[in-house]
Amino acid sequence: MLLVLFTLPGFALAGEPQPAGVSLFREGEYEAAAAALSEALEAPGLQKDEEVELLGWLGAAYQMAGDGTRSMEAWERRVRLAPEAALPPGVPMLMKALYEDVQALMVRLVHRPQATAAAGQSLLIEAALSDARGRVTDVLLYHRLRGARRFQATALERSEPAPGVGAPSRWRFELELPPVAGRTQSLTLQYYLVALSAQGELLDQVGEASQPLDVALIPSAADPLAAGVPVGTEDLSAAPPPAPEEHAEALRPAPPPREQAIEAGGGVPGWVWVAGAVVLTAGVGAGVLLVPGPTPPTTLGSIRYPLEVR
Repeated sequence: MLLVLFTLPGFALAGEPQPAGVSLFREGEYEAAAAALSEALEAPGLQKDEEVELLGWLGAAYQMAGDGTRSMEAWERRVRLAPEAALPPGVPMLMKALYEDVQALMVRLVHRPQATAAAGQSLLIEAALSDARGRVTDVLLYHRLRGARRFQATALERSEPAPGVGAPSRWRFELELPPVAGRTQSLTLQYYLVALSAQGELLDQVGEASQPLDVALIPSAADPLAAGVPVGTEDLSAAPPPAPEEHAEALRPAPPPREQAIEAGGGVPGWVWVAGAVVLTAGVGAGVLLVPGPTPPTTLGSIRYPLEVR
């Protein structure tokens, strides 16, 4: 014998937990059911699966009460939470076709964020858009560094057209990230995505200005911080050691302020004043000339004051 059970107003299986407002729905009190279900959705600590079930009943209650607009809003919200989920068991079968139309025709913007990204590199932002009726004309990226007052808007580019009716299209944008070297605080990228119609109507979004997606920027291979160098310093470990003569030149003390140079070309000048005495020389004198610091070349390419006679 085949036993067939029909879902009638007021009928519920024994022991079956029922969301708030479901009993009112089954009794035909659709407006009261919608109010009770709306109130239940405001309860703190609501789990995702509970929200999905309540929204299914709420859309059905609005539909039966003759409020198609609110019914679509509730069901679209449900589809965003659980795109493939069917209506809860017990919802009248005549609602199934309406709900499947919402699933097929509503705009859905899907994006998988990442928790970290390499600073100083480019971050690829990708999104899949389901838009069976072709209502979306722009997908915008709003981004900023945490602490900035305003978001900057950038349009994503359609990288792949939808392969068929109802199939999602692909959108993308490469965002250049700043380096973290030389900064005293860590950097966090904040952003959200919106899908807009030609009239500027918001059709779907991922994140929002009050609750953006966060990406922590970490040092990249090209960043000095990646090698463990303190913030604000330059990594010289990979630089070749200086040549011996360059190293000696770097260690040589600076010349005295009154020091002067005599360029090579004609030897030592004919007249040289030393320590307040006048010494007459013809060409190069016979005395030994000592120059403070390193001994000058034997070619006397340069001679420096003061000179000392011994």
